[in-house]
Amino acid sequence: MQRIFDHRLIAFFITIVVIIFLFSLRKTRLKSDSSTQILKQKQQSVAQLKKDLEEIRQRNAKFKSDFYQEKIIRNELLMQRPGEIIMQLPIEEKQTLISPTPTPELKNFQKWLNLF
Repeated sequence: MQRIFDHRLIAFFITIVVIIFLFSLRKTRLKSDSSTQILKQKQQSVAQLKKDLEEIRQRNAKFKSDFYQEKIIRNELLMQRPGEIIMQLPIEEKQTLISPTPTPELKNFQKWLNLF
């Protein structure tokens, strides 16, 4: 074994092979790191999508409930049960108070002049 490393050409070749092997390991590690990062992002997006799906299912269950459907039928379609009377009240808008424009206060002698 000692005799193999005595030749400079063989030692140089082995050194080159080791260096190439180390660069290859480094490149593989970088690919692995990027794949791990992509995997984490995908897992987060899957978790978010599962959460959104659950919210949609809850809303869907709410919309399918008899109470909600009756509410829509009564309020928006104005349908009624037999013997029921529906009263629609007008929507009152808030009235804003408009203050009158202030009139300038006249002096007494001007008031007397305006009188005549």
